Amino acid sequence: MSTKISISELNRYQPLDSLNPDNLKEISEKLVVQDVPKGRKIFTQGDKQDDHVYLHKGTVDLMEGKNVAKTVEADSDDARVALAHMIPRNFTAVAKTDVTVFNVNSDLLDMMLTWTQTGSFQVNELIDQPASDDWMSRILSTDAFRRIPPANIQAIFTSLEDVPVTVGDVVIKQGD
Repeated sequence: MSTKISISELNRYQPLDSLNPDNLKEISEKLVVQDVPKGRKIFTQGDKQDDHVYLHKGTVDLMEGKNVAKTVEADSDDARVALAHMIPRNFTAVAKTDVTVFNVNSDLLDMMLTWTQTGSFQVNELIDQPASDDWMSRILSTDAFRRIPPANIQAIFTSLEDVPVTVGDVVIKQGD
């Protein structure tokens, strides 16, 4: 059975500790928590999966080939950041004891950090709609928006304005 990690516990990790409470809550709902037995690999050197992997409980050896390059213990300063988060991975992570780790999707974390840096934009009309209809999430997750500095994204969103339309109105005309 997987361990449940609370929002207050997530605040011990970087850069999760810089997220606003709403974004941290959303991250917490999408965590992948794994209980890994002693001796099992968590990820392998050369792995290209870019999720942030955090150590929550136990001790992990970061291996470079057959040599232990570093040992990371939960609740240490080294455990506050994602384990060996260079892509491709420059170490193999092996559970030295039974451990609990959690993965945070890198794209989701980047988006949440961007939202936190640009201020909290709340679109009241979308609050009750399903997440799949969240136009702001879809826009911010595009490659084009990932390349825009947060201050510029803020300027874009603050310049948006509502334009009332009715059924049949022309919103955009080709060539305009």
